[in-house]
Amino acid sequence: MATRKLFRQFWRPVSKLCTGELAATPIRRTIQTSAKHAQPLPGKEHLRQPPKRNGQILALTGGGVLTILLGTQVAYSSLEKNAPEPPPPPPSHKTTADQPPHHSEPETQPELKEGVQYYRLDEIRSHDGASARPWVTRGTSVYDITDWIPAHPGGEVILRACGGSLDPYWDIFSIHKRQDVYEILEEYKIGEISPHDLVDGKLPAATIPDPFIADPERDPRLLTLTARPRNAETPAEGLSPFLTPTPLFYVRNH
Repeated sequence: MATRKLFRQFWRPVSKLCTGELAATPIRRTIQTSAKHAQPLPGKEHLRQPPKRNGQILALTGGGVLTILLGTQVAYSSLEKNAPEPPPPPPSHKTTADQPPHHSEPETQPELKEGVQYYRLDEIRSHDGASARPWVTRGTSVYDITDWIPAHPGGEVILRACGGSLDPYWDIFSIHKRQDVYEILEEYKIGEISPHDLVDGKLPAATIPDPFIADPERDPRLLTLTARPRNAETPAEGLSPFLTPTPLFYVRNH
């Protein structure tokens, strides 16, 4: 914009010079003044002709000025195009003090039922098979089975589960998954596992080695009573001959 404004300021007088408008008035006044004071000379041959090169000189001068202005504008435009872009502003380094304080949401406290006794897992683990009062859990319930151990059909094998959950054992010994067994166990309930030790309302799953994983394949004709441990009966067609076929002769002492 500055270049265009400068160009207009120079162009108007230069155009007048080129057309003779600016120089016409001074030249006429000079000729008239000289004519008043000039002395007449004898003969027409001694009369001097007025100069005729003023218009040419003015045209050349105006053209040179115009060329300079045009060159300046072209050079300025080229500089504007080739000028490097300004570098981006440096990143602002905000300190911890500049940042707004982060308010973490308070943890939701688990709801505790009134009148229910809760136990932490650490305390439950301390009541293992070597404890004077063995405890077990099923689901989220806690049981003190001290008085039930002598009456357990499987004897002291139940002590393996003490201090932990019965669920992984009953997944293997599925004979326990009966309503009458559940009712007997409920007689020894003493409380619940603390919600602080639960994940999504459940006790973290525990795994134990399956002692029956290497059992041989059974004849599908057997009458299966329990899958693990496998308890089955010989079908009636296997009892008709005097010698029972070996695949149908099945005995397991439990």
